[in-house]
Amino acid sequence: RNGICLIDAHTIKIAWTPDHSNLYEMATLFRDRLSCTDGLYLDGSISGLCIPGQCSSGSWAGMLVVTPRED
Repeated sequence: RNGICLIDAHTIKIAWTPDHSNLYEMATLFRDRLSCTDGLYLDGSISGLCIPGQCSSGSWAGMLVVTPRED
């Protein structure tokens, strides 16, 4: 399961769970452990996570990319 949440106006957190967590478990993770104000659950059956050195193979329909801010 994958999700992204807002901590404040300048901070987000991306969560990935390797097990079969459900929407309730993801929501309580966002609220209780990550202190998120808002969160978005990304459909776990079709979403994936790609971090340097740990990308899943397959086709990509769309991407959410987080990069450092350039001032």
